[in-house]
Amino acid sequence: MTDPGQLIEEHLARLASATKNIHPRQGFEKRVLLAVSRSAVSDWRQGLWRIGRYGLVLAAVTLVLATTWAIRGTAEEDEVQAVAYGTVDFEW
Repeated sequence: MTDPGQLIEEHLARLASATKNIHPRQGFEKRVLLAVSRSAVSDWRQGLWRIGRYGLVLAAVTLVLATTWAIRGTAEEDEVQAVAYGTVDFEW
């Protein structure tokens, strides 16, 4: 039976010998760092846009609910005042 650790070591040795002449091109590190910094800026902007969209939706829903409650509250207040003055309308 072959030891799994030995198989891994042999595979890594073959991989190391096959790739020993492979190196990154000149300026690779600078290009990677530039790409990372650009993606961080765009991620921040996208996150702000996403939060802004949700904020607009939340504001619209809040406005609709507040308007609905204000209208309902006004009708209830009118009914309370009408009862207090003895002028309640009846539907026939």
